[in-house]
Amino acid sequence: MDRPGIACHEQEDLNGNGLGDTCEGDADGDGSQDEEDCRPFDPKIHPGAKEFRDSLDNDCDGSNNEGFPNPQGYMDEFPDCDHTDQDGDCVAEPGDNCPGKYNQDQFDTDDDGVGDACDPDKDGDGVPDDADCKPDDGAVFQGAIELCDGKDNDCNEKVDDGAEWVTCQDCDPCTEDLCLGGECSHEPVACPPGFQPGPTCACLPCLPNCMGKACGDNGCGGSCGACEPGCECGAQGQCLGCGD
Repeated sequence: MDRPGIACHEQEDLNGNGLGDTCEGDADGDGSQDEEDCRPFDPKIHPGAKEFRDSLDNDCDGSNNEGFPNPQGYMDEFPDCDHTDQDGDCVAEPGDNCPGKYNQDQFDTDDDGVGDACDPDKDGDGVPDDADCKPDDGAVFQGAIELCDGKDNDCNEKVDDGAEWVTCQDCDPCTEDLCLGGECSHEPVACPPGFQPGPTCACLPCLPNCMGKACGDNGCGGSCGACEPGCECGAQGQCLGCGD
């Protein structure tokens, strides 16, 4: 349609109402006069429009994305994240590993492709989070094997209990296998009084030997006897200094 007084190359009619853009006060037909419209050629942007998380000032109030969590973080990183982002976390589907819940961090503890916010067993140990004493640690759950790691693996409120029989056995009869401070310890076998290490390191009964001795150690933690008062026991088990 011709607009008298306007050059041909300027005969744009953005809103298609038959009146050239240069001849009317609302070029995009969004209901806002051009002098009040921060984007007079975009009908989706005008004073009073709905604000979207899209890096634009949709309602022409001078601020972008107000009303959304951490809007400053979205303006540059997610220029248009509203179209397929049903949970509003600014991670668009299908890249969102939990499309039904806000989870901008996208954590996936067990790496199963399902975000922690949507995963009923986020550590993947087979025990639901609401029944797991430590739902973010796959080595800790009811019925787990107790390891020597400083944790209560089986959720019985005891740390490393019985772990020496599960993870600390080195199959060496000459060592005593213990779990101390979350680490396995392998100390030489210590025999109780009256026993001594045998050829295979097992503790065998000790046979006392007092041959030629009147006093001193019998070799098994016992005594071969005692000297009379005033006497001393010598290195060879003989009483010395008696009757002086």
